[in-house]
Order: sequence, then C-alpha cells, then structure tokens
Amino acid sequence: TAGRLFIESKANTISGNITADSLKFGTRITDSDTAKETNQVVITATNSGKNTIKYGSTVDVKALTVEDAATTINGTLKAAATAVTDKTTAGLTVVDTIGTTGKKQYAAVSLGDITVGSAASGAQGNTSFTLTNQAENAVEASSLTVVKNTGASTFELDAGKFSVGKLTNQGEVTLKAGEFSLTGEGSNASGAKINLADTATASLVIAEGASLQNQGDITGTDNTKGKIKVNGTLTNAPAVTGTTPVRAGTITAAAVEVDGVLSTALDTTYDVTTTTINT
Repeated sequence: TAGRLFIESKANTISGNITADSLKFGTRITDSDTAKETNQVVITATNSGKNTIKYGSTVDVKALTVEDAATTINGTLKAAATAVTDKTTAGLTVVDTIGTTGKKQYAAVSLGDITVGSAASGAQGNTSFTLTNQAENAVEASSLTVVKNTGASTFELDAGKFSVGKLTNQGEVTLKAGEFSLTGEGSNASGAKINLADTATASLVIAEGASLQNQGDITGTDNTKGKIKVNGTLTNAPAVTGTTPVRAGTITAAAVEVDGVLSTALDTTYDVTTTTINT
C-alpha cells in the first residue's frame, strides 16, 4: 500500500521536495480509519495558519486538491491536475523572494488541468478559487473549467499573470487585477460571466492562435471600464432560436484592441467605448 504523510501545524514550511500521486492543501478526513483519506499527502494549516513552499523546494504531484487559502508558493509547485472541491473557498498565493545575496528568486507554478467545483449529482456549487500571483512569471495551466451546478462556481485572478491553454466557463471568471491570457480554445457559456478588471492594460488577452466563443457576458461594470486584447479570435455569438433558444453573447468594456479577428454584431450586444483595429 502507498505511504501517507499528514503535516498539521499552524505554520508548515516545506523546505525540501515532495513527490506524490496526490496532495491536498486542507483538512484530512477526521476519522479513526485514516485510509478513508484518499490523498497521499495532506498539509493542514491549523488555527488559520499558513503553509509555505520555500524557494529551492519542489512539490510535484499528479493530483492536487485545494480546500483552503492558506498556502504561499515561493518555490516550485507542479500538478498534472488541480481540483477545488464542492462548496469550498480556496486560494493560492505565489510570491518571488530575495536571497541572502540580494538576488531575486523566482517562484514557478504550473497547475495542469484546473477544475473549480463539481458537476456530480448532489454537488451544491458556489465553489471559489482565488489566485494571487505576485511573482514575475505567469502561473500556467493546461485548462480551466469553472463548473455550474446548483450554484455557479468562481475563479478569481486577484493579481499578476495567469496563462491557460483551454477555458470552459459555466460560472464566473473574475479578473480583479492582472492579466488572464488564453492561449488555446475557450468558451464562455450562456449565463456565464467573465468580469473584467478596470485597468489601462488588457485584463483579458486572447493570444495569437487562440479563440474564445462568447455566448455569455464579458463585462466591465460599464463601458468605461475593462480592456480586452484580441491577438487571436474573439467571437461574440449571436442568439440561437428554436425549441431551445439561447440569447446572444454580450461584450461591455472601455476598450477592445484587435490585432487578430473580432466577430460581433454592432448592436446592444457590443457596448464598447473604443474599438481599435490595428493594421
């Protein structure tokens, strides 16, 4: 049988390397039969404490579960898949550090395929995952799926750069600050929202070769806030009629800058103060 490691204290500092099939930031199953805890490694910050992965340390796992917001990464975190479980308020913070010689030490985080929430029967939704990236390098993910079940789940970027290969949004993606860059295919479903940060630089970037199909809402709080940069293709989908009608997608922003392709009707579904088409 696989070995288990449970780390529990108010301040957990990982100074070495951890390699495992599965790791959870959160609380292990409190049962006399610890075998019911399916994760190989569980790191628990008790009493509202903090977990720190120090610079020089590497945590490399196949499956990462995040159930709290207690972990700061100064070193390297790599996961093939990251799950934020049902009805959880979770988060990760990424921070570069300065070494003893004054040299900057860069954090590196790759979260693989991220799923926020659960589509399983009986799941309640209302799951949230907040990423705060104060490091120079972008946090990377192969894909991001934000699930809507009984309630919509939320992914929030609070700071810094985040790069994702594929986006499937059924709930809410909130860009409070920083830059969310889509490098592959993306969809914003009917009823889903991408909330734009109020920033002079683009908070949503569709990279060259990438595409985003919008059947929901991409929006600043009004047409004086939020910027989108389209280097690939952004399609603001029209309404679908018939037996199962779907309303048109909407885009509301202060500015959209296009170096690639923007496909949209120029009506009430596109409320943008300034659209710049670069040649």
